[in-house]
Amino acid sequence: MVYHFIFIGLILFHKSYAQLGSCSSSDSKSLPRLCKNQDNYMSSEFPQPLPCQVSTIIKIKQLLSVNEADETITIFIEFQSNWIDERVGIRRSPENIEQNVTWYPQDSLNRVWTPKIYFLNAINIEKLNTFGDHLTRSSSYLYPINKFIYNELMIIKLSCSMDFKRFPLDIQTCFFNFTSMSGAIDKILLPKPLLSTENDNEPKDEIDLNSFTLPFQINMKAMESEDKMNALKGQGYESHASIQITLERNINELENLMVSYYGPTGIFAFLSMISFFIKPEMVS
Repeated sequence: MVYHFIFIGLILFHKSYAQLGSCSSSDSKSLPRLCKNQDNYMSSEFPQPLPCQVSTIIKIKQLLSVNEADETITIFIEFQSNWIDERVGIRRSPENIEQNVTWYPQDSLNRVWTPKIYFLNAINIEKLNTFGDHLTRSSSYLYPINKFIYNELMIIKLSCSMDFKRFPLDIQTCFFNFTSMSGAIDKILLPKPLLSTENDNEPKDEIDLNSFTLPFQINMKAMESEDKMNALKGQGYESHASIQITLERNINELENLMVSYYGPTGIFAFLSMISFFIKPEMVS
């Protein structure tokens, strides 16, 4: 039993401490590759200085569906987070010593600290293997600014509280809310997110989407980040970020609804009104 605990302890120590080689090492195999600038580097500890700022960019690839019966929306996105970690460097060969190396890890994604992002109103998340080698995520390292860029492709279904009192002239407002489960606001900070699309890679605060399959005009707007109490843990405040999604029925949809719903209703009401002007003897 004692040896069992010692073995587990050695495994945990290896995963948390001996993940990266030292940048001062003279080993030149498989260059370039990540290394640690500090001998006591641990991937379980936050990058300094605190709080660590984790910026996010959400590329909206497609709004797949709006289910008014279930009050859900489904979006295909590329979720990107980026941060600075000066504890990590890159070991380079003399041939690329002057280059700003971009490093694409394959099996090393778990060797460095990464933020744990939690999608608050997600009902279902399907991560897609589209980065190659059966990977659902990719990561790159930018030298010399020690910047990590972490990407995940996913189809995410979000809950959305809808109000149909003004149907079909209703405007629905949904939200894509997320936070970091890595720590409180004194450890990690999520600034206001940015948005982009497949046709426009320039990140913006607000975008409009044109959908040929959905009967809505779609607007997405990044909201200012908030610090909220962690309802799950019941202690401390965490940094929360949000995207507001506004759905307004387009003209063609309104015309179809007017013909389908209001047309027959109007005819029925008109015929009912006429019956009041018909004298009883005319019927007999």
